[in-house]
Amino acid sequence: MVFHPKRDKWLIIKDCLLILALLVGAVASLLTMYEPLWQRVLIAGMLVLASIYFLFGSFNLRYIIQDYYLHVASVLSNEKIAIHKITRIRKADDFFSRKGLSLNRIEVVYGEDKVILLFPKDKKGFIDELIAINPHIKVDERLFRTFS
Repeated sequence: MVFHPKRDKWLIIKDCLLILALLVGAVASLLTMYEPLWQRVLIAGMLVLASIYFLFGSFNLRYIIQDYYLHVASVLSNEKIAIHKITRIRKADDFFSRKGLSLNRIEVVYGEDKVILLFPKDKKGFIDELIAINPHIKVDERLFRTFS
């Protein structure tokens, strides 16, 4: 089953502004005459690559539950987590924890206290699907309040 991430509009706007700033920086570095051409091209290329990284990292993410595994898939990375190793799912409160498409996130704890932050649009369906495979997963009480 495929779950798509929730995207907060203001975070999408922030990401678009960041990409725009990187591209403007790339153009500005090419137009600057104070540095040698190779340095300007190198800086512009790195800024364009950074903007592509943010673009694909932000807009091409999905969570796939298949064959007892949770796949966190995007163009840039693919993480595979065995669902039987998931021990807890809790609400993520830390605003600064890391970049994401939404502030309405959950933390999935698995293995030896490894944590991954996810933001599925259908949180209840996502958690129910994981619990159907591994009923031993402990779910934070605060998550149940957000479903009702």
